[in-house]
Amino acid sequence: EPAHTVQQRALIYDPGSPLSPQLKFLRGLSDRHDPYATCVLAFALDLCARGPDRMIVDDYAHADPASLDQKSINRMAENFEFRERYANTCAGLDQSSFADMDRRLLQSARLGHVASMTRFALLPFRPGSNSEDPKSEFALAYRENAEAMLNRAAEAGDPEALRAIHNAYSNGYITSAMGTLEVEKDQAKSIAAYLAMSRYAGIDDRKIMEQTIEREVAQMSSAEVSRFSRLESLYSSPGRNNATDPEQGERVIDDFPEKACEARFGTE
Repeated sequence: EPAHTVQQRALIYDPGSPLSPQLKFLRGLSDRHDPYATCVLAFALDLCARGPDRMIVDDYAHADPASLDQKSINRMAENFEFRERYANTCAGLDQSSFADMDRRLLQSARLGHVASMTRFALLPFRPGSNSEDPKSEFALAYRENAEAMLNRAAEAGDPEALRAIHNAYSNGYITSAMGTLEVEKDQAKSIAAYLAMSRYAGIDDRKIMEQTIEREVAQMSSAEVSRFSRLESLYSSPGRNNATDPEQGERVIDDFPEKACEARFGTE
């Protein structure tokens, strides 16, 4: 089992250098099932394929800096840092660099990396991806694995997966670049995820969320209530509360491979 100490990670991938000259080495390790190299490849190629325009900051562009609140200033700083890092990491890549992008993400998800399972299940649109072909190996693997992987990621406490579980089992489908994948509606599961999400919310938001949850639980049968409780304790297990607020949405800085891949693997 390849070790994942900070020192060993640094020998596998240098985040300060462009990805392009590191690809061959990373692919060699990934072909030998190294989880960290596979995860780095999956997230680095995903990041570069999706381009530098990931944050909506146009509304701040012409604002007087003195009038911006701290949250807006932080957002602008994060956008600047992201674009600078993006330019460095993704320099020198061409279309052929992305040929194995889908395969590496699937491989990383299958190796049990939690954020990879979430990214696979909620696949964003990525130029250069082969996911558009419904008969491709990737598309077949998606239909077979996406729902189970999203559930595993939520059970590991991933905030993005929790938000998706709430939506998917309330609406009856998972939405991604692959279109919609039908799932059986499950109110107990949807509301359990919503309650786990409420723990990260601000006081006012939490009150509103808790009122909704109370209303929904009141309509459940006793069997559903006990299932709801069991699922909620699974989603909110101790030691998983260092996650970001699921309501905040995506933090693009967390998408850099060394950040996305530092988190533990699997749901052990």
